[in-house]
Amino acid sequence: MNMNIEKHLYAIDQAFGQKSERDVMVIYAMIFMGFFAFSYLLFWEASEAEYKQAEQLSANLQMKINKDKQFLMQNPESKITQIDNKIKEIETATIAMHDNNDYIKYKIEQISELYRKVLKR
Repeated sequence: MNMNIEKHLYAIDQAFGQKSERDVMVIYAMIFMGFFAFSYLLFWEASEAEYKQAEQLSANLQMKINKDKQFLMQNPESKITQIDNKIKEIETATIAMHDNNDYIKYKIEQISELYRKVLKR
């Protein structure tokens, strides 16, 4: 196998040895253009798909930004602050309700335990 490669490389070297410097550069340019054309055909569809995906993502983000801008135009900062305060109040009330529920559950369990003790006597 190694001898085959050497034979081919020797033949190519002999062919280039007979050419002028300008002809060698033209051949190199043609080989480069061939590789470029092949890679262009090979990677075009993948690149185009990624570009379209990035373009769609950009359009979606721009649409979300526009919606946020419209929301901010319709709702001044004072209204947003008011809504945030209401959310905090609801969260505080929810925590208090959970604490009350836990306390009531604890008391019911105590009553149940006392009732069992009374029934055992």
